[in-house]
Amino acid sequence: MRGHCYSVTVVSPLCAIPMIAAFLLLVPGRLGVSAPGWGALAGIAGLFGIVLLYQGLASGAMAVVAPVTAVTSALVPSSAGWR
Repeated sequence: MRGHCYSVTVVSPLCAIPMIAAFLLLVPGRLGVSAPGWGALAGIAGLFGIVLLYQGLASGAMAVVAPVTAVTSALVPSSAGWR
């Protein structure tokens, strides 16, 4: 079964909303003033990344897209952690 990359990108996070709500209620702690802004920025970046990944995989260039995505998704967080 094939789905359009935009519909998959929108529907799959909506399925996670109940789990996110449960974690917000169960995990102790406070949200800072800047937390919603950082969360929105991360969500937008994730949205664009997933759309590009799905478009690349749908184009048939999986042998190129999958390794580049894997290396990039490992390098970005690890390089940010070196501060």
